[in-house]
Amino acid sequence: LGVASYRDGKVIRLQSWLAEQTEVYSDSYFYTDSINDLPLCLFSQYPHVVNPCPQLALHAQVQNWPQLIWK
Repeated sequence: LGVASYRDGKVIRLQSWLAEQTEVYSDSYFYTDSINDLPLCLFSQYPHVVNPCPQLALHAQVQNWPQLIWK
């Protein structure tokens, strides 16, 4: 129900969840391999890409985000 948890919708749903919490979350670490998570990468203070798809690898390189390659 509500906003789909896809692309920008993931950030909207996360912000809604955070607004309902009594704890204050100041730092966010985010790990992904998919370009579909780019909005969450941009929202996060500490994004990391793991075995990223080519599109996400390019964004990570431009943004100077850590890229982890696990084989």
